[in-house]
Amino acid sequence: MKAILTTGLLFGLLSAFATAAPIGYVLDGDSSIAHRVDLANGAATSFSTFSLAYPIAIVDNSLRVGQRDAGNGYEYGLNGTLLSGPYAGGGGFSQLLDGTTNGINNFGVECCGGTNSVTTGDLYWQGQTVLFNLPQSGSGIAYDSALGTLWVALFDGTVHQYTMGGVDLGSFNSGFTSRGLAYDAGSDTLWGLSGSTFTQWDKQGNVLGTVASQVEFSNPWGLEIDNGVTSTAAIPEPGTVLLLGSALALLGLARKSRAI
Repeated sequence: MKAILTTGLLFGLLSAFATAAPIGYVLDGDSSIAHRVDLANGAATSFSTFSLAYPIAIVDNSLRVGQRDAGNGYEYGLNGTLLSGPYAGGGGFSQLLDGTTNGINNFGVECCGGTNSVTTGDLYWQGQTVLFNLPQSGSGIAYDSALGTLWVALFDGTVHQYTMGGVDLGSFNSGFTSRGLAYDAGSDTLWGLSGSTFTQWDKQGNVLGTVASQVEFSNPWGLEIDNGVTSTAAIPEPGTVLLLGSALALLGLARKSRAI
């Protein structure tokens, strides 16, 4: 009986964690403000950033925030505390309105230029270059960790799924220009923003629900969800690997000699 109760309690706790509502971060760069929003009920807190802070990526429990015109970026804690920066942006882009990450690179989406694109740079928005071009201005971007693809919202209200090489795998019509886009790994769904209202879709574009922020936004664009992404560990240098292999070989020989 005790084992059954313990198993039931564990299952209940796992279910609660699995269905926990995500935390969304919204960048209101014209006002130099960011908002941390509970997507269960819209409760929000705000903190100061910097002018034209829009493209955002969340990795290693910190907010990596770039600048709309590829200027200097900064790193913040999840509570809004400034941790480090500035980091030089670089790259001649029109307006980077939103960002995302796969833990290896950050990706931005560009609008309002002669050529609009998806950009890529390091985890601090440095050294950005064009990853692939878009057919029109982009308004949001999200990395789908389940499929290893990018979702890109365009100004015409469509949301497209792209391979990392820029191949369009399909799209759905959201019905509005989404001001930012975020992937929720916990539910394998997408979130977009219109005004101060968040909309959640499945990957076919079916609306699953909406949440109104308890704080009104001024000119929001960047949107990202804390999915617990961690940066990829550095690969050991060849010399390190050789030394490690030698040490393991010697350890094996020592154990063998003791056994004899």
